[in-house]
Amino acid sequence: MAQTPYNLRAVGLAVAVTVVLFLAYAPHPLLDLAHNLLALWSFALLIVALGTLIWFFYWFFLRRLIRARRIANLRLKRLMEERDEDHSRL
Repeated sequence: MAQTPYNLRAVGLAVAVTVVLFLAYAPHPLLDLAHNLLALWSFALLIVALGTLIWFFYWFFLRRLIRARRIANLRLKRLMEERDEDHSRL
């Protein structure tokens, strides 16, 4: 198989970035729509990134804290029931 002297993915990415930049900063009024769509896409990516961070915070930290608190509450409840049971026997 013959090797190409350049990476096609890199060239394709460069062409896509060039087209996007051209559409984003072109002065033609019809291309303002493309600029607005790109701004909307950027906003959507920002929302997804924030949502991922919040999900990670919940999954890694908050879920463990909630579980530890629930276990502590169950332990306390069991101790209180045992104390009440001991007092009722006296």
